[in-house]
Amino acid sequence: MRDGESAKDVMQEVFLRAFEARAEFTAAASPLAWLYRVTTNNCLNRLRDARRRRTILGRNFAGDSPGVAPTADAALTVRALLGNLPEDVQEIAIYYFVDQMSQEEISTLLAVPRRTVGYRLEQFRVLARAQDREMAS
Repeated sequence: MRDGESAKDVMQEVFLRAFEARAEFTAAASPLAWLYRVTTNNCLNRLRDARRRRTILGRNFAGDSPGVAPTADAALTVRALLGNLPEDVQEIAIYYFVDQMSQEEISTLLAVPRRTVGYRLEQFRVLARAQDREMAS
């Protein structure tokens, strides 16, 4: 999350979700995988919501966006790229490129065939190249 307070908020929300969904949590094949998935989805939702808020602020208060700190170009590019991808592709790309999990580990975690993981990573690469060309023009 790149922010300690946001990370604490996510942690509280995840544990609240685990408490509220005790039956689902205890019935999960792997409680750790369940927590990992809930945490990842919560983080993705927060990042997506923050991007939407910045877009709305930019439209309504162009040139006067308070509290928006400059970040590295690479981080902005990655966030923009991920925000425009289907959620299943986002999730696998983050597990693979950020968390550095193997395709086999991702396959096990998400309970999908390894071939599906490879296919979605290829989708990510194709979409990333296309978006990179768009940004360059």
